[in-house]
Amino acid sequence: MRLGCAAACLVFALGAGSASADEPGPASFDYLYIEANEGGSSGGHVAIRFGAETFHFQHHGGGMLRLQRDHSDAFIHTYTRLRNRPIHAQRVAVTPETYALLRRRFSDRLVLEARQFAILASLQADRDLLTRQGDAGSAPATVPLRAAGLFAVPDAAHVANGAYAAVISAARARFGDDILVRRRDEIARALAALLIPSGEAVEPPPRPHAYAAAPESFTQRAAELLEARTALDVLEGGGPLRADVVRSAELDELALDDGEVAALRAFAGRLEERAADLVGSRRPDYGSALLLALARLGTVARSVHAHRLALLDAYQADAPRLEPAELDAHATVLPVLLDEARAELAAARRVLRGSALLREADFTALESAGNRFLELHAASAHGSALRLASGPLLPSRSAPGTLPDVAPGIAPDERAALAHAAERRADEYATELQRLYGYDLLTRNCVSEIFREIAAALAADDLSGQALACTGSDARLGGCIDPAARLRFIPFLAANAVAAEYQVIASDEVPSYRDGALAAMYARENDLAVFLRESNVISSTIYRPRAADSPFLFFTDDTVLTRPLFGAVNLVVGLGASAAGVLLLPTGDAELLLRGLRGTLFSLPELAFANIRKGSFAHVPRTAPAPPDLPTHVDS
Repeated sequence: MRLGCAAACLVFALGAGSASADEPGPASFDYLYIEANEGGSSGGHVAIRFGAETFHFQHHGGGMLRLQRDHSDAFIHTYTRLRNRPIHAQRVAVTPETYALLRRRFSDRLVLEARQFAILASLQADRDLLTRQGDAGSAPATVPLRAAGLFAVPDAAHVANGAYAAVISAARARFGDDILVRRRDEIARALAALLIPSGEAVEPPPRPHAYAAAPESFTQRAAELLEARTALDVLEGGGPLRADVVRSAELDELALDDGEVAALRAFAGRLEERAADLVGSRRPDYGSALLLALARLGTVARSVHAHRLALLDAYQADAPRLEPAELDAHATVLPVLLDEARAELAAARRVLRGSALLREADFTALESAGNRFLELHAASAHGSALRLASGPLLPSRSAPGTLPDVAPGIAPDERAALAHAAERRADEYATELQRLYGYDLLTRNCVSEIFREIAAALAADDLSGQALACTGSDARLGGCIDPAARLRFIPFLAANAVAAEYQVIASDEVPSYRDGALAAMYARENDLAVFLRESNVISSTIYRPRAADSPFLFFTDDTVLTRPLFGAVNLVVGLGASAAGVLLLPTGDAELLLRGLRGTLFSLPELAFANIRKGSFAHVPRTAPAPPDLPTHVDS
């Protein structure tokens, strides 16, 4: 993994907090066509934007095409700056009702997909459990308990310290003096009554836009019960936080003044009330939520006591990381990222100084910003590895919990039959999901799914999985785009179809980072000097060669007449890198060969006046000019 991934992940998260300054109202949406570049979506990409939310389909592992929702600012930054790909935006006029129908359709699909894949995960977990417990002499099966890993296992010398006495008192006042005893009895009875996954039960096949009922999952329900029992153990025993999950440092950026301490003290009171509510909650997953609330109470107490911000480590235990040797090669980027993280932390801390009450969402934002700052500071100052994450961070360190035997005393042949049935259920569900969401370059890609969802959202009847229904789209958008007709599954042809058939009222292009920088140079310098200097990777002041990009010498995205000539040189560079890579194969290093082959491949279109490769950037400073809002040019 390269630093480009680190920068993308960090900048994505850092840029996701603010909405566009001039978001479109609910009377239009934006159709986005993103030009090609090497890497993912090398044939181009498309998305649909509803204000601060941008939806697009991504190719995931296992050959699945899954819907993804990004913050619009972060989406534009990632594609136009880091990935150096221009975005062509077309604003489509709609009524508020049509806008609501479309946005709801995409939002619903995101939730429903997540639900269906969660069901698959639970079926696979039950299958794995039965298989493991069927092996003679195998160790007891375990399941990860969310947030349980935030707390240390008390040793024999540990004495309950009453750290959560206020929570217990509030819970007893609210639900009765015996609430903790009753909850423990409920957990014990529920664990004893857990059902074996039935060999006869068959999950109904997943269907598009049909919210599936929760399956009876032994593993999931057992995990929730064990989390609840662990939370009560921590609550009554004053369980200590693990030393390695609390983050703080003797840094000015973490020092708290009296006003900030008062805000955190008030927040602790509200957090105690929430924890007390969770003790009596009927939600099945209250255990993990209670564990997180108790852990946060621990760090808030430390912050108040020391007048210095202390936070839970919010990175996942298995978070990808960049090792120091990889970071050394890009030492100039880290200080810039650290400055940005410092500014983000300062912005998140402003809520501690305001008059409004600190909400849990505010604290989560503070926790995320603090974690990123501390992670980058450790990498910059101490040469530590840099862990990567995108989006808001939420502490959820898990710990293994031992599952009860699903079938004590059952005969081996019966257990084998149950395991076989569970495997069949999981396989059948996975096969059906593959049928619904499997990626296909021609029939189910990022373009086709957007237009199918648009048509289905506006159809009188939901015809998911059937022929495209165009009546509603024709009436509400002015036309209907069938991705199977006239090669419209190709991104740039689909964009032309939108311009021709939808009620497009404005259009614009958000330039790539390099294009924007070139335009500024041409405006203040001699055109020929800029062209000669910036046309190649050797003398360019904008771009530096990266291992994430294939080897090439000349840029061809901003020139047409010289493209075949530059492409021929790039082809030679790619072939040369491939030949050098072949010589390195005996050492076990195939990276240069693969990069050379990619360089050769992406040079071939340039010989025919076409461009795909544009180069990419590990990091673009936040001080760079912001991409313009979308779009600004009104069509005649």
